Amino acid sequence: MTAKSTRRVARGPVRDEKAALEERLAERFVEIAELSRLLAETQQENRRLAAHIAWIHEVVPILRGGGGKLKFLNRRRDVGLLARLRKKRLFNADAYLAANPDVARAGVDPLQHYLAHGLSEGRSRG
Repeated sequence: MTAKSTRRVARGPVRDEKAALEERLAERFVEIAELSRLLAETQQENRRLAAHIAWIHEVVPILRGGGGKLKFLNRRRDVGLLARLRKKRLFNADAYLAANPDVARAGVDPLQHYLAHGLSEGRSRG
């Protein structure tokens, strides 16, 4: 075997190894893309939850009404509490109804629905 033929033989395994490495690299790029997508989704969900928490921090003092205990909605206090929440502009009823057509069809008060159901269901305030 001559030196020239030895180089040709050696190049075959090198080419095969290079192709295998390129394939593995392409697989890693696919994995990185998927992980980046998952990270972006998680960050978006974290921002959404942070917005909910900030909103709750603004609403809780209103629901406490200056006292220590939370005043959960009932028929007698509904009007006053809902009016105070609306006055603070912490809720956009039109946006909520647009984002939740089932609530619009039901004809219920959007703020009351959000406090009673939408918040725990993870619905957007609009």
